[in-house]
Amino acid sequence: MKSLEASLRAGLFLACALVIPACNYGNNYNNGPYNIAWYVDPVNGVDGYGYGSPAFPFRTIRFALLQAISGDSIFLATGTYSAAGGTGEIFPILLKPGVTMVGDPATNGSSTTIVDGGNYLVSGGAHAGTPLSAAVVMGAGSSLSGVQISVSGTTGVGVVFDGSTASLTNCTLSGCGASGVQVFQAASPTLASNIITQSGASGVATFDTSAPLLRQNTISSSAAGAVGVLASDTSIPNLGDSFSAGANLLQSNTQESLTNATASSAIPAAGNTWNASVQGADTQGHYPSGPANPALVGTNYSITNSPAASIQF
Repeated sequence: MKSLEASLRAGLFLACALVIPACNYGNNYNNGPYNIAWYVDPVNGVDGYGYGSPAFPFRTIRFALLQAISGDSIFLATGTYSAAGGTGEIFPILLKPGVTMVGDPATNGSSTTIVDGGNYLVSGGAHAGTPLSAAVVMGAGSSLSGVQISVSGTTGVGVVFDGSTASLTNCTLSGCGASGVQVFQAASPTLASNIITQSGASGVATFDTSAPLLRQNTISSSAAGAVGVLASDTSIPNLGDSFSAGANLLQSNTQESLTNATASSAIPAAGNTWNASVQGADTQGHYPSGPANPALVGTNYSITNSPAASIQF
């Protein structure tokens, strides 16, 4: 079965090379003999077999994902990817395991926008069956970079890691009704160089035994009553440790920028920049090394299950 699939994919690539001279994968065709780079353009693309090249792109992410397998890449052109306007996009976008999807990382996706969410039920863990309106659900080993995502509504979540360890980099998650990112089960994804802002409840929410790595993100300007990073259950988000400073910017959140609401987790949060001169931060917004005082609650952090839980600066 595998050899048949490989033969079909090799034939598809050869057809592009011989029948459509403009179908040139160039340096993107470098992940192995049958890994392919697919291209999508929501304005000028066409969802049809024989398309998917830079000169003849698909119209929807949905159709590109029907073709893609682990190791393939999907490149998104400038534009808006939405269920509205008859483009045919279907939500949530279930990013297949091992598939990379790229918009415009250099601008954190300023002109490559995913707007909309679809009904999604969390698949396992203590929150199994929880309904979300999700834009993108990450598969194991998948990667998403350079897109801007917004999902309205009280259950709106930009990106969901439902037990899958994957990578989210150089994206903007703005105005999501619930959270920019939610992480469930034992997922330990990497979140790096993202802008997560104006979230309705929390910028990043972690649940179950998840342990995401957060580096060089800006998590700010959450809505009234919302927090920047919310850790629940026994999750341990890593915002910076003795091996690697977090270098996250956590500022201007209307509640705390970090809330440890776990039963007993010690959350590492070294090397970040917070609101200056708050709860012992210096004038640059940094904390000295050591555990946080669990009695303190304020703009930068709170520990709601003190003294069993802690934050390590």
